[in-house]
Amino acid sequence: DITGAKAPVREKSVFGEKSPRRFLVAGIPGFIHDGIIGMADGIEALNGCNLKTEIFQKFNIETEVANNMNILVSGFQKELGDISCIHIGKNGPGSSCIVNGKPVSGAFGFQGEVGFNFYDEHRTFREIALEGYQNIDMIEYTGRLLLQIITVINPYKLYLYPLTDINIEELQNYCLRYVPQEAMPQIILKKTYDKDYQYSLLSRGIHLLQAII
Repeated sequence: DITGAKAPVREKSVFGEKSPRRFLVAGIPGFIHDGIIGMADGIEALNGCNLKTEIFQKFNIETEVANNMNILVSGFQKELGDISCIHIGKNGPGSSCIVNGKPVSGAFGFQGEVGFNFYDEHRTFREIALEGYQNIDMIEYTGRLLLQIITVINPYKLYLYPLTDINIEELQNYCLRYVPQEAMPQIILKKTYDKDYQYSLLSRGIHLLQAII
């Protein structure tokens, strides 16, 4: 299912109270370019769809459609420094980042689709996830993901939403085999993905509403 947030907001004017203004923010697990959903993981019927336009035309609701991880990281936008988020789910990992105070989507909306990167010479991170992480050391799996983010973005903080419990010290030690201590970000383990995501959806919705009033 698409995860979204919507809310009615009433405006007031000198003529009294107006009709409710409604907005909807939808997070898609996939990439979006020029409003077109290029790939929606697990929601193949949306591929090639301009969901924002279709919702507005059918329901007259102001809508924003964005990558789910891009929405998530926007909730950390008030923090100082470059930040990355990694979420490891049943269908694979996704990431997002804030650079110079703004969420980054990339030229074609594909930034953060780390599941398509190779874990080893035979399989991608996503393929391993779809196989149920069978016989996989999650410290190594997660560590290899983190190393890609550290070497490309080199964030100040890295928020990690793991699939299962994971030992942060072991994870840091794994990364330190390959990168110097000076390059290591502060890794913060998070177990509140749903709560943080809902907060970010609402925040994006408020910004959307402010832009149209």
